[in-house]
Amino acid sequence: MTEFTIPKRTTIFAFAAIAFLVIAAVASFLVFDQQTLRYLYKLNPHWNYCKAAVIFKYLGKAWLLVWLILFGGILTGKNRTMVIILLALLAVAPTVLPLKHLTGRQRPRDYIERVIENENQEKTFPPVKSWSFPSGDTASVFAVAVALSPFVSTLWGILLLPACCLIGLLRVVDFAHYPSDTLAGAAAGLLAGWIILKIFSLLPLPSWVDSKHFSIAKIAAFILIPLSLLIKDFAQFAGVIGSYGAILLIVFVVFSIKKKSASPQNKQN
Repeated sequence: MTEFTIPKRTTIFAFAAIAFLVIAAVASFLVFDQQTLRYLYKLNPHWNYCKAAVIFKYLGKAWLLVWLILFGGILTGKNRTMVIILLALLAVAPTVLPLKHLTGRQRPRDYIERVIENENQEKTFPPVKSWSFPSGDTASVFAVAVALSPFVSTLWGILLLPACCLIGLLRVVDFAHYPSDTLAGAAAGLLAGWIILKIFSLLPLPSWVDSKHFSIAKIAAFILIPLSLLIKDFAQFAGVIGSYGAILLIVFVVFSIKKKSASPQNKQN
């Protein structure tokens, strides 16, 4: 038995959106990217966010998305939904990573440091290790949103779109990406999410997804992710995991209260 079905109109909408994003990315690359970069630089070359915006921006990071998806799987017990969303996130890599290395495009902040702020080119810079095109963060959130959409209400599905767009916008404002990077990243994410949904609308997930061992591995992974971050970067751990941990604790408490309040009603019925 397959997990769900994809309505034909959803497929049409997805590919129309992908086509629009690709065209917009090309137009932005040819016309708007450099203009946008220079405008933002003149507006405020040292852009400062409020703490909430900084924390929200981290939602594009794959490791944080994995952690949050694992939490959702633990909280609801819906292993199959969790696996589909994780696979959609994983499916972003085969598109985004080769394109990054193939294009080798500098990030705007590197361009600013190397060219705008050092016109005489007297300073020696280390080699670039992180490329700009396309935006991996934007691709990740769009892939997760698409994969999540069949399993949430229409309202939540609609709310996911502006949230994803905001993350892409913050990446531009942060001088991490050009507009064309985020547009292309959104297209890649939509495609990756749709491919995974299409696969599992035709094929069932393996039975081991529902096993006890898989549930234990899920919990272990959820614990190991913040521990590894604690060892690697305590400041990031305190800022990001601390903030999202508090939110997840609130969600857990509310979910538990609602579940307990629903239990007596189910027994009476």
